[in-house]
Amino acid sequence: MKKPLLLVLTLFLTQFAFGQQEKDLVRESFENYKSAVLENRGSDAPNFLSSRTLSYYDGIIHHAIKSDSATIDDLPFFDKFTVLLIRHYIPKEEIVTMDAKTFLKYSVEKDLFGKESYINSKIGEVKISGKFAQGKLRVNNKESTISYDFYKEDGEWKFDLLSVMKLSTGYIMDFIDSSDYTINEFIFAALLRLDGKEPKPTIWQPIIEM
Repeated sequence: MKKPLLLVLTLFLTQFAFGQQEKDLVRESFENYKSAVLENRGSDAPNFLSSRTLSYYDGIIHHAIKSDSATIDDLPFFDKFTVLLIRHYIPKEEIVTMDAKTFLKYSVEKDLFGKESYINSKIGEVKISGKFAQGKLRVNNKESTISYDFYKEDGEWKFDLLSVMKLSTGYIMDFIDSSDYTINEFIFAALLRLDGKEPKPTIWQPIIEM
């Protein structure tokens, strides 16, 4: 049985409108996180991030508190960098009280990962597949080749910072490979540049011995 043309068009337009609304919600999730970062609202920022992001940083905090030098040295680049950054920059008495949300709050308020990367940036084209979405980054109103990931959780789209880390790691590793730095030398140079203090050998040691 053929459906009336008007009904077909109505259904198509309804689905199209719903799809556009979902894409706008993906863009909104990025804007919410960006605003929290740029406005120094550290307490709000974690609310716009995916559960995958929060689980990742819970693991990072665990490493920062308890993992020994061999374990840390064997971590992937960004994990190792973040653990050593935490031990270098944040007082021990604060680290031991942290979880993912309190660390992210601290990192926003202290601008540990750089606000400048979010200035004049927004999400352009969005592709959705179920509860997963990718949004193309636009900078200064020009679309880039970079895509960020988003996940729908409990009915809300959440920005996935892990997709940003993956991209950043690729660029940094390319730089290290083409330079005279080892990975650890690069990390220590970055930590020195962060606050002008030479990293101490003790940052390889756990805060709490297992």
